[in-house]
Amino acid sequence: MRATRQRWTEAANLLGFAKVRSGFRPRISGRDGQVRATIDVYSKSTGQSQSTYTRYRIKFHPIGLGLRLSRQTGWHGVLKVFGAQDIEVGDPTFDATFVIKGKSTEAVRRFLTAGRMMSLNRLLAVHPGIVVTDDELILESPGVERDVETIVSTVRRMMSAANILADDAAAAELEPIVERRMRGDVEAPLDSAPVETDAAHIERALLAGEDLELSGLREQARQVFAALESQLPADPEIAGWAEYVTEPASVASLPTDADRDPFALATRLFGDNQLSFQVAAIFDQHYRSLQVEWFGTVRRSGGLSNSKAFEGGPHSILVVDVASIENDLYGNSTVDAIVAFSADAELPERGEPVRFSGRLIAVDGLTRNLYVADGRLS
Repeated sequence: MRATRQRWTEAANLLGFAKVRSGFRPRISGRDGQVRATIDVYSKSTGQSQSTYTRYRIKFHPIGLGLRLSRQTGWHGVLKVFGAQDIEVGDPTFDATFVIKGKSTEAVRRFLTAGRMMSLNRLLAVHPGIVVTDDELILESPGVERDVETIVSTVRRMMSAANILADDAAAAELEPIVERRMRGDVEAPLDSAPVETDAAHIERALLAGEDLELSGLREQARQVFAALESQLPADPEIAGWAEYVTEPASVASLPTDADRDPFALATRLFGDNQLSFQVAAIFDQHYRSLQVEWFGTVRRSGGLSNSKAFEGGPHSILVVDVASIENDLYGNSTVDAIVAFSADAELPERGEPVRFSGRLIAVDGLTRNLYVADGRLS
């Protein structure tokens, strides 16, 4: 008990919180702006026994939508068949990943912008047990948490997401960044514009670090992820990225012919619920510089792009739907190839079938985009 009190006190000090209660069931709380966090220990009966949990509750200004959102399980699918309420926001992959309830379907759809959906995807990928309500994020983990770094990392990650849910301006800042990444554009931050990595900018910093890695600027990416890791040392996604960009890039071994198939490749990269840095590591080991010839449907065509994922430029870009997978960790089940052609290339229109060839050069584990250089139409 003494050791537990000491560790919770240390966590409270690092977070700038007040230590409210000690003893067998410690409790700490504090706020950052309009977001308030309470972490405590409680027990609940399960039959003839009791189970103890560490509970994280992050309160924010009520949204007023009667919102309740959680990660979908197989049981939720059964309930849907029998008519249980589940709002669909219009993004098929997000709808397949989360169970969403609220007073007004249209109001919930307007609220769940691209930035908020991205934030929730990332948060529930790391902490799948979180439940989102109209004014609170709730996470329960079995037992009494005694690791200081885990408490601090979990609270800061949840408070960052709560701020995006509660603050329209914070959510709006993410919109152009997320939409750009979804369509395959990579924009490396300038040296003169340092990336803010404090607790209020965790989501933006993660996106910036990934942009730098996709651009091949591993040293700058390392600085961003190292700074984030100092704030969230036990966050598995951030710690994983910090380690990944520190290690030398591996030389890919040639895959079998079967693994060259886009569905097999997509399943190996994304089908086992890997976090984004794990996807990047698998890509390096098996697929980087692989020559492919794939068939798919054009999702977006034309327009010159200076995406930093490709050398030189500008390029004409095709976004091609090449595979779909089920039960994806981030909710993005459609896998797209972002194919770069010469600037003057004549390309097919959206909705047309296309066969193309090129060289795999990068993967975006968050958006499930595969980058293909030296594109040619077959």
